[in-house]
Amino acid sequence: MTQNGLSPAEYQLYLLETMDPPPEVLNRILGEIGCSQERMEQESERVRSAIRMPAGAAGRTRDILKDVRTHQEQDGLVERYSFPLWPDYEFEVEYHWAWEFFMRHAFVRAPESASPTGQPTPWTWLKDEALAQYEDVKELTLWLPYETYDVLNPKDGKRYFLRFGWHVLQEIDEM
Repeated sequence: MTQNGLSPAEYQLYLLETMDPPPEVLNRILGEIGCSQERMEQESERVRSAIRMPAGAAGRTRDILKDVRTHQEQDGLVERYSFPLWPDYEFEVEYHWAWEFFMRHAFVRAPESASPTGQPTPWTWLKDEALAQYEDVKELTLWLPYETYDVLNPKDGKRYFLRFGWHVLQEIDEM
């Protein structure tokens, strides 16, 4: 628990809410962890308030997540954090040198996790892995932590809409 009373568990709920998973995925995950949607939203707002600008958001985030840090490099400017909801991923954060804001933050595959095979499905593929399966990739929206793409599947010749949150595939729909 940090001085602002937040723990990695609350930050995990913040990540879950802000990645905006499809309702069926969200309901399944909330059921698995015994959390209501109302509680998730409340905890997410607490985290949002704690890390909100002005300057210092990155330092406050680092303080919240220090107990789940798994990796550190570049004098601590790049760190990875592990969360129970995403055992195959680590949340990688690149901090500004003055610890005031983020340069980049997204999920990456954990070192011990195997890359997925087969057809991309929500919550099993990361952005780079999924986009590599398609051709004629067109970025539609880049509003972090969300990204959407229009892609061509070379196997069936159909176009698909892909949506990512924090680089985790959330949605795939035929266009």
